[in-house]
Amino acid sequence: MTTLVLDDRDRAIRTAVWNRVTDDLWAASDAEGFLGTVELVAPGRYAAIDGRRVRLGSAATLRAAQELITVHGRDAVAFPAAPSRLTAATAWIAGLAAVGALAMLILDVTR
Repeated sequence: MTTLVLDDRDRAIRTAVWNRVTDDLWAASDAEGFLGTVELVAPGRYAAIDGRRVRLGSAATLRAAQELITVHGRDAVAFPAAPSRLTAATAWIAGLAAVGALAMLILDVTR
């Protein structure tokens, strides 16, 4: 199945080709490469995951889930703009460890 996505002025944005991989998994690609997959996760519930493994959401129909991939596949944000608290804490602890190692090196050299 081929899907043509149009913008507000009926201009083509993307043409996606959908292939059925298994009974409950479909994969999409376009001229630029892999777009993502849609998986039937429960009766009447399809999960849309883009090519970077970002979950775009779920839909009640296959067609609606395919539209999530076709329209938003490469436009989704893979990582949050601001670092998470865990990332910030890890960086802070790594900084402390580096300062401690440097202090131990300086103290050892002065002996």
